Amino acid sequence: MNSYRVIVAPIAAESIAEYGRYIAEVAGKPETAERWVNHVYDKIATLDAFPQRHVLAEENGHRAYEIRRQVISNYLVLYSIDEETATVHVIGFRHGHRLPQPDDLPESLE
Repeated sequence: MNSYRVIVAPIAAESIAEYGRYIAEVAGKPETAERWVNHVYDKIATLDAFPQRHVLAEENGHRAYEIRRQVISNYLVLYSIDEETATVHVIGFRHGHRLPQPDDLPESLE
């Protein structure tokens, strides 16, 4: 089985951190926030094996590259697969109830 390298783009990492800060500060649960952020990154790490298993995201078709989504509870990890370099690029993270924001995604994976 091929193993992919998983790279989390700064914009996706910041979105994850934002949700974590909300849990810590607004909900007043810093320990829960830390566990939640770790859980998200643990799930993202599973994209190293067979990342094609997840469906295309609603944002697919708005960029020149394919965009897939991984569901983690009520949240969506948006990512693209570069088969040539065996790399998964995590390019976005949003709550599942938020409307797709294709303009927030990078124009290219470079």
